[in-house]
Amino acid sequence: MTGPNRCAFGWVWGWIVAGVCLLASCAWGQDEATHTLHVYVNTVQVPVLVLGPSRERLKKPMDAGRFYIALDKGPLFQATHVRREGEDRISLAIVLDATGGSEELMRWMKTAVGGLAPKWLHEQDQVTLYATDCYMLRRVKDVPADAGKLQEAVDKVLEAAKGGCKRPHLWDALLHVTSDMKDAPGRKVMLVVTDGQDDGSRYTWNELRMYAQSESVTIFGLMATADWWGMRPGAGGRPGPGAKEWTAENDWDMVCELTGGMLQSASESTLDKVLQQFATMLRERYIVEFPRPYQSTKGVHTLDVTITKTSDYFIRPGGVTVQLQDPKTLQDPDTVASDPAKTPQLGKRKILTPQ
Repeated sequence: MTGPNRCAFGWVWGWIVAGVCLLASCAWGQDEATHTLHVYVNTVQVPVLVLGPSRERLKKPMDAGRFYIALDKGPLFQATHVRREGEDRISLAIVLDATGGSEELMRWMKTAVGGLAPKWLHEQDQVTLYATDCYMLRRVKDVPADAGKLQEAVDKVLEAAKGGCKRPHLWDALLHVTSDMKDAPGRKVMLVVTDGQDDGSRYTWNELRMYAQSESVTIFGLMATADWWGMRPGAGGRPGPGAKEWTAENDWDMVCELTGGMLQSASESTLDKVLQQFATMLRERYIVEFPRPYQSTKGVHTLDVTITKTSDYFIRPGGVTVQLQDPKTLQDPDTVASDPAKTPQLGKRKILTPQ
């Protein structure tokens, strides 16, 4: 595996997870049976992006039995269920930064975004468009996955965002978008078209990354090809004024990958294709399920996803937040308790919580 194949998944244990139904009690009356079914959360679901060594699409689906997970560097355990994301509902926020190097992409964004419907974005999906305007975000909310309405929304936000500023407070803006998505249904995904340069945000990139993980928001970045190669060492280009040198720890790259996404580039001629590839990657993510740990603790924990028989695949799990088990439920004699031997064991390695 290359790079960070883990996610600091927030066990604020206020998590949001997949649920399963378990028969907890059967109360019997004198004349007839009264069955009581207690339903409680017991399964964690994590979306995982898996690509080939050169970040290419896999030619065939990965065998579910090859997915293993470790929590806090504890023992590896096999995922109980793995499937493709497929037609799951998606809540997609598209953020357009027209102030920096990505400005050249804006004139073709209307057609490219509209072209995602109906083949890649479907009727059940929810789309919200944003554009940066110095210190403000312009928004068109809950746009139907319809080509004409998506194009109209792109026009509206870009027209409203003509503020003339040079750089946005990017991290602050994306934190605001993440907060907007807090109660969004389905798989929460943000696509940000930007060169990744921030101009004095109050919050740091790492605070954005942690918050997005805790809200189960996966962030994908898209930048102009010229900026992409200009920031890569050995590419023959040089970063523009104020741009950071591209290193293995580029802030924007890490925000994307540590939330389960990735950074891509596009030009005028490739924008349509790249957006379609992005949407295809979402549909082809793996939804990996496993039982909630028997002994869970409040706080932030790490989650590593491993795929056997491979060493260099691009694996990026998303963040997730899960509820702590209710002590009253655990102490209820009618509760069917989880078998500790069949639930994941937490390791002893803890990550530092950002100040």
